[in-house]
Amino acid sequence: MQTPNYWFPIEPHFLVPFFHWLPKPVRIWSVLHFNIGWVKKARSHDKAKEILEHRSLLSEKQLRGLFPDGTLYREKLVFFTKSLIVIRNNKRA
Repeated sequence: MQTPNYWFPIEPHFLVPFFHWLPKPVRIWSVLHFNIGWVKKARSHDKAKEILEHRSLLSEKQLRGLFPDGTLYREKLVFFTKSLIVIRNNKRA
């Protein structure tokens, strides 16, 4: 499985640096008022919250918690880990 890294400075869905690190009320307000990156402006407060909840990013620690038996790889861009990849080996005897 591959997922964007929470600690990479550019949020890949909204294409805005540091957007995912802003307080949730600021992100909700932004999604209510603007088309941002790949995401169209929300029509309601509830829809804005839903949009954000379905585009949450995982940290390495969270990904390891989901796949403790997997091997973790880091996709780098310059000095930053852009995305995280975990591969499970489910060998059966």
